[in-house]
Amino acid sequence: YADLLYKTAGAWTPWVRLELTSENADQPGDGEAIYAAGAAYDVNDHIRLKASASYSPVQDEASGRLSLSSWF
Repeated sequence: YADLLYKTAGAWTPWVRLELTSENADQPGDGEAIYAAGAAYDVNDHIRLKASASYSPVQDEASGRLSLSSWF
């Protein structure tokens, strides 16, 4: 996969991702692409809120995720 992130002057970090996967690399045509985008917000030096959405055209599925991470 490839991520493109942009750290703003503030606490926001928007990002986009392109993920290419293949369960059986030796079989042509079984690959899958997943497109995702989201943003992270640094509440303080130890807490980050993240939101993301992704879409898989092969499975015709979309999903969203909210998460909270912390580090010490």
